[in-house]
Amino acid sequence: MRVPVEHWIFPRFTRQVMQETETHIILIDEVGIKQEVLKQGGSMPRFLRWPVSNREDFENLKERFNPDDPGRFPEDWSTVVKEFSQRTIQLR
Repeated sequence: MRVPVEHWIFPRFTRQVMQETETHIILIDEVGIKQEVLKQGGSMPRFLRWPVSNREDFENLKERFNPDDPGRFPEDWSTVVKEFSQRTIQLR
Protein backbone atom coordinates (compact mmCIF):
# COMPACT_ATOMS: atom_id res chain seq x y z
CA MET A 1 0.00 0.00 0.00
CA ARG A 2 1.39 3.38 -0.99
CA VAL A 3 0.75 6.73 0.67
CA PRO A 4 -0.83 9.05 -1.97
CA VAL A 5 1.42 12.03 -1.27
CA GLU A 6 3.59 13.75 -3.88
CA HIS A 7 7.12 13.30 -2.47
CA TRP A 8 9.19 14.69 -5.32
CA ILE A 9 9.13 17.90 -7.36
CA PHE A 10 5.73 19.58 -7.10
CA PRO A 11 4.30 21.09 -9.08
CA ARG A 12 6.00 19.22 -11.88
CA PHE A 13 7.31 21.05 -14.91
CA THR A 14 5.30 21.03 -18.12
CA ARG A 15 6.95 18.75 -20.65
CA GLN A 16 8.30 20.92 -23.49
CA VAL A 17 9.68 19.87 -26.84
CA MET A 18 12.57 22.23 -27.59
CA GLN A 19 13.76 20.79 -30.91
CA GLU A 20 12.79 17.93 -33.19
CA THR A 21 14.66 16.22 -36.03
CA GLU A 22 13.82 13.17 -38.10
CA THR A 23 15.41 10.89 -35.52
CA HIS A 24 15.60 12.77 -32.20
CA ILE A 25 13.63 15.01 -29.88
CA ILE A 26 15.20 17.43 -27.41
CA LEU A 27 12.85 18.12 -24.54
CA ILE A 28 12.59 19.26 -20.97
CA ASP A 29 10.79 16.62 -18.96
CA GLU A 30 8.45 16.83 -15.96
CA VAL A 31 11.32 17.07 -13.44
CA GLY A 32 13.19 19.73 -15.41
CA ILE A 33 15.85 17.60 -17.14
CA LYS A 34 16.75 18.67 -20.66
CA GLN A 35 17.42 15.53 -22.69
CA GLU A 36 17.76 14.16 -26.18
CA VAL A 37 15.71 11.04 -26.92
CA LEU A 38 15.39 8.81 -29.95
CA LYS A 39 11.97 9.06 -31.57
CA GLN A 40 11.88 5.30 -32.06
CA GLY A 41 12.60 4.72 -28.35
CA GLY A 42 14.52 1.73 -27.07
CA SER A 43 17.47 3.73 -25.79
CA MET A 44 18.44 5.68 -22.70
CA PRO A 45 18.10 9.45 -23.18
CA ARG A 46 21.20 11.62 -23.43
CA PHE A 47 20.95 14.11 -20.59
CA LEU A 48 21.95 17.60 -21.70
CA ARG A 49 21.18 19.74 -18.66
CA TRP A 50 20.01 19.13 -15.12
CA PRO A 51 17.48 21.42 -13.44
CA VAL A 52 20.15 22.79 -11.07
CA SER A 53 23.49 24.02 -12.38
CA ASN A 54 23.98 27.12 -10.23
CA ARG A 55 22.71 28.80 -7.06
CA GLU A 56 19.94 30.71 -8.86
CA ASP A 57 18.59 27.46 -10.33
CA PHE A 58 18.59 25.93 -6.86
CA GLU A 59 16.74 28.89 -5.36
CA ASN A 60 14.08 28.66 -8.09
CA LEU A 61 13.69 24.90 -7.81
CA LYS A 62 13.50 24.65 -4.03
CA GLU A 63 10.02 26.22 -4.11
CA ARG A 64 8.89 22.97 -5.76
CA PHE A 65 9.97 21.03 -2.66
CA ASN A 66 7.70 22.87 -0.22
CA PRO A 67 6.39 20.11 2.10
CA ASP A 68 3.45 22.30 3.16
CA ASP A 69 2.06 22.79 -0.35
CA PRO A 70 -1.54 21.55 -0.05
CA GLY A 71 -1.42 20.21 -3.62
CA ARG A 72 0.91 17.43 -2.43
CA PHE A 73 -1.96 15.78 -0.58
CA PRO A 74 -5.22 14.33 -1.93
CA GLU A 75 -8.38 16.34 -1.29
CA ASP A 76 -9.70 13.59 1.01
CA TRP A 77 -6.49 13.50 3.07
CA SER A 78 -8.32 13.20 6.42
CA THR A 79 -10.15 10.11 5.12
CA VAL A 80 -6.87 8.63 3.85
CA VAL A 81 -5.22 9.18 7.24
CA LYS A 82 -8.15 7.51 9.00
CA GLU A 83 -8.04 4.49 6.68
CA PHE A 84 -4.27 4.15 7.00
CA SER A 85 -4.44 4.29 10.79
CA GLN A 86 -6.56 1.13 10.65
CA ARG A 87 -4.29 -0.75 8.24
CA THR A 88 -2.81 -4.17 8.88
CA ILE A 89 -0.12 -4.00 6.19
CA GLN A 90 3.07 -1.97 5.81
CA LEU A 91 3.03 1.36 3.97
CA ARG A 92 5.48 2.26 1.20
